Amino acid sequence: MASSFQDRNRSGNFNMPDTRTNFRFDSNYLKGGYFLDAQCEQMRPGILDTIAFDIAKVFYNLRLNSSQLRRFFNQLRIIEQSIGKYRSFESATQDLLALKSAARYQVGRGLVREEFMQFIERNVELAVQSECSLKRGFIPHFAAVLGYFVYISRERV
Repeated sequence: MASSFQDRNRSGNFNMPDTRTNFRFDSNYLKGGYFLDAQCEQMRPGILDTIAFDIAKVFYNLRLNSSQLRRFFNQLRIIEQSIGKYRSFESATQDLLALKSAARYQVGRGLVREEFMQFIERNVELAVQSECSLKRGFIPHFAAVLGYFVYISRERV
């Protein structure tokens, strides 16, 4: 079931958003990709809102910190900005694929949880398929997750 954007926590207060979610990184996560069409013009419903919000809740509940999320997001933006300037999308795919091993390394060091690795791996699998999947799919989806995560965790000390 999709989450609501109601800013009410478990005790009924309106200070913090409800972080309960049933979301799981399973075989249904992004099963059909980011888009409804091959031209990358019609994004699947929920990718930038309810799904992203649920993923942010999962990350919050796992006590991930925003610096880990930002580190990966910043690497992704560097890869995106390099495309067309001094290399092709095809040559950038090696750096996209390297994000998967970087996520596994972070899990091994105990800095992130398995769920974050699953998020990175599934999105990289889609992003390497085409430049529009990267630029109009993965990056906006990750940006939405990061935005919701910062919103949810704003009161965490």
